[in-house]
Amino acid sequence: KWSRNRAKRAGNSGVGNTIPYEVYDPEDLDNKITVMGNPTLEDVQAIMIGVRNKTNKKVSGEVWVNELRLSQFNEQGGVAARANLDVALSDFIKLNAAGRLETIGYGGVEQKVQERRQDDYYQYSVNASVELGKLFPEKANVTLPVRYTLSQEFVNPKYNPLDKDILLSDALEAASSRAMRDSILGVAQDMTITQSLSVPTIRVGMSSEKGPRPWDPSNFTIGGSFSETLSRDPNTTREVEQY
Repeated sequence: KWSRNRAKRAGNSGVGNTIPYEVYDPEDLDNKITVMGNPTLEDVQAIMIGVRNKTNKKVSGEVWVNELRLSQFNEQGGVAARANLDVALSDFIKLNAAGRLETIGYGGVEQKVQERRQDDYYQYSVNASVELGKLFPEKANVTLPVRYTLSQEFVNPKYNPLDKDILLSDALEAASSRAMRDSILGVAQDMTITQSLSVPTIRVGMSSEKGPRPWDPSNFTIGGSFSETLSRDPNTTREVEQY
């Protein structure tokens, strides 16, 4: 199928999904594979085995098929890494940055081959907190914390979700243009971006010099926050949540 699709993209005549496409085994030209349509190995539910008599004579006998095995597992391992950074400037600014990645084939020692990661996972986040009240005179006793968070998460599957027995890397490599490559990646990739901005408490701790009054600024506190999550996956072009 992969060879047929490349020939079709190259504009070869007589090649298409509705036309049988034949490929011979270079080690044994008597073996031939024919593909038509767009089948995927993931959707295989039954296998038929036939015996062909290529002679002009009648042949009789018995054929036993008692076992079907899957061998030569891809045991290529993956890697995983984490990083974390904390920076603080007194009690005025606090910054935290973290990152994480896990690549295809990564898994625990106790996990089986089929239980390991089948995608490349990338995630990072940045959290910043600034106490703007420190910029005001001390006697004003202003409390004005501002907090911002940005988190991005990307998941690139091993196989193209639009053609589930073709590696995504092969599909991207075969793209005829950068626009097509970006389009394939945009459909195949799971992406989630979350950002939020909050000012939990705004307060001026000043009181009247003649004693507490109901209208003193210290009696009032306000705050607010905004959060947005943008996501996409092979089944969703774009989803936005705001609150």
